[in-house]
This record gives sequence, structure tokens and C-alpha cells, in this order.
Amino acid sequence: MNDLDGLRNIPIPEVMERLGFERDSKDKNNWRTSTGRVTVTGQKFFCHTSGKSGGGAFDLVMAQQNMSFRDARDWLRQQFGGGEPPPVKPAPVAATEKKSGVEDHGPFQQSWPTVKTYLTKLRHLDSALIDHLHQSGRIWSDRQNNAVFRLHNGGLALRGTGAAQFHGIRGEKGYFILRRGHDNRAYFCESPIDALSMLQLGYKGRIIATLGDPSPDALKAFAESLTAAGFSLFSSFDNDAKGEALSKLLPAAKRHKPMRKDWNQDLISRTTSK
Repeated sequence: MNDLDGLRNIPIPEVMERLGFERDSKDKNNWRTSTGRVTVTGQKFFCHTSGKSGGGAFDLVMAQQNMSFRDARDWLRQQFGGGEPPPVKPAPVAATEKKSGVEDHGPFQQSWPTVKTYLTKLRHLDSALIDHLHQSGRIWSDRQNNAVFRLHNGGLALRGTGAAQFHGIRGEKGYFILRRGHDNRAYFCESPIDALSMLQLGYKGRIIATLGDPSPDALKAFAESLTAAGFSLFSSFDNDAKGEALSKLLPAAKRHKPMRKDWNQDLISRTTSK
């Protein structure tokens, strides 16, 4: 088997994982990607959003990453070490031994214009704010056109910028924390985009995105440490049933919810009404 044959025959599920995509928990043949739902059958794939289909690792990478054949070849060589199909997966290992995936989502400057456009044009976040956080290494883009947010503990939160509502965590789940001023207030919200929206709406103190479903024990310990440091706590989760459920994890916090479903919708409403 030559180099190109080896690359072409890399199992598509292995390639999907390296691209940062997640298998649908309800249907193992479907994957959630930054460009929409993709169905994989053996070495064949079909993207339901774009209508693109093909067979083999080359076709998949070129379709999903909009790469040339040469760029797809180089990417596959880099990821799989020369193109031989990866060995059969060993038995599952303990979670602490698994590869974190953080290293697969480092900065890829070529995709930054796409991600910045998503954040500033679609999400209405301030361009200067996004530039500042990008330059300081808090936000960047990866090869999959995801917006990547660096968490307080070194983990990463991913947000797809395509038609699909892709989001995920790589590395250890933590919090995305913003600080402004010296106010002794701490606002707990759900997503990094919510935290950025609150900052832009004028909130001061600490704004903490818990990324959806935080560990109740870890959240309680963190909240207690803030209270001990003199902070007043505010439960600023979404204005929906899930937000109410999350608020119950912070019984000492005052409920403070957005007028619409989430803080980004509040921000968009304000910026478009001017």
C-alpha cells in the first residue's frame, strides 16, 4: 500500500474525530459538524447541509475543510503520520489517560476572518473587544472554523460558526471568566458568548460562563470561594426552563435573567434598535 492509498483508506470516523466533530449519541452513523449533519456509512459520507458526498479520507477533508487535494494530503500526513491507517483501537482506558483533544484545536490564523465575522456580524460583539481577546490569547479560531475560548483551567470551549449549532469542550471542563472593574459582583451565565454580551451590555465585576451543565459540587465550591472573598452572586442563566434549573444550583445567588432567552439576544436587540 503506497502513501496515498494509506491516507485514502484511513477510517472516516477516525478522521471525523481529528477534525473535532462529535458522533450523534442517538445514531452512530451521524456526526455533528461545523457545516451541519454528516452521515457516514463505511468509507462513504454525505453532508446534509451542503449536499456534498464522497468516499475516503481525501474527499471528506476536502469537503469539510474546503481544502485542495494537496492541502488535504498534507493535513492527513500531519495527523496520521505518513498515511498508514491507524491501528485498531485498544480497549477503553481511564478518562484521565485519554488524549485531551486540546492540541487539535490550536490557533489557525487563516480561519480567523471567518470566525471574527461570525462573532461581530452575526453575534453583534464589539470588534475592538474581540480583537483584544484574540491578541491576548483568550479567543482564537481552529482549522475547523470554530471559535475557540480558552477556559480558566486551560481547557477549551468550541463554538461552531457554520449553519450547525456545534459546540463542545476539549480538555478539562472549566469556566470562561471575564473581569471588568473592581465591583464585587459575580454573574453566572451559560456560554462564553453570553459572557461577552453581558460585558458589552455594561456589566462589571466578574462574569462567569459555566458552559451549560456544570458539576454541582465544583460550582458550589467556586461560588462559596467568591462569597468568602466578599462577592455578591447573581444567577444570570438563560431565561428558560434550563436556566431556572441551573439557578437552583446557586441558592445563595440572586436571580437576574435576560429579558429575552439569553444575553446575546438582548445585545442583538439593543444594537439593532439603535
